Amino acid sequence: RNPRSDQINPVAYNTAVAQTVLPAELVATLPPESGLSIDLRNSQHGLLKRLEEAGALSELGAAEISRLWKVAPQESAIIVARYEGRLELPALVERRIGRGRVMMMTTSVDDPKWNDIVGSALSFVFSDQLTQYLSQQTSLACNFQVGNEVLVPLDRDQNLRKVVVRMPDFKQHFQEIPDDAKAFRIRDLTALGSYQVDSTEGNLGFHSGFSINLPAGESDLRRLEPKDLDDLLGEGRYSMSRDPGSLERNVQTGRLGREIYGFLIGLLVCVFALEQLTATWFYRTENA
Repeated sequence: RNPRSDQINPVAYNTAVAQTVLPAELVATLPPESGLSIDLRNSQHGLLKRLEEAGALSELGAAEISRLWKVAPQESAIIVARYEGRLELPALVERRIGRGRVMMMTTSVDDPKWNDIVGSALSFVFSDQLTQYLSQQTSLACNFQVGNEVLVPLDRDQNLRKVVVRMPDFKQHFQEIPDDAKAFRIRDLTALGSYQVDSTEGNLGFHSGFSINLPAGESDLRRLEPKDLDDLLGEGRYSMSRDPGSLERNVQTGRLGREIYGFLIGLLVCVFALEQLTATWFYRTENA
């Protein structure tokens, strides 16, 4: 069971073994102070960018911090954010070890007495984005547009020679991998859907995947305005239906044409009446 923030033993965190991984040493807990918050205004860090895209960065900056640990960052550590105010102590500290990442937050993640983040909806968003950042899921592109080439990264520890690309239309494509390649490209993908990339050598166990999608504009469901229709189809060259009944009438009219029998009968009656009037006018007798 993980200890609560007020039960942390700094001696265990500051041992030589722990410090080979952790980004900072624990110095001391500071007494409670009101009005503290995390300054996130000037950071361009990848984690904070993800929080901003998720709409949670402003909430994180507005959360009140009551208690925190004073830490001494390692030389190789990156200070992602500091506390705002007179303290300006590190709030988020990152350390990169090889291809891995370690993040330390100097306030509590499980005790609501330490801050307003714990127990709120923000804590779930923050945990999710932090997990994705640390697992480096954010750095791997998995969605591509049809027609674009796909770059698949390789594991440097695996001497991969050949892969099979399994396509959504149940076809397979084998591709050779150059020696010492860090990635390989797949081109001319036209089938929409999910692709799977596997090593042909079972002992390597390489697996990857990606998706090919239509451009975002193809799924734009915003309603077109009359001006947009005029630009696309031409003014007066289309009809609009406001309900299913009018749509059915418009479709039937387009397929069968308009009924003109009544119009022709009316026209013939007018011609006959005009002929009678003309005959009466020109063939009158003097007695008439």
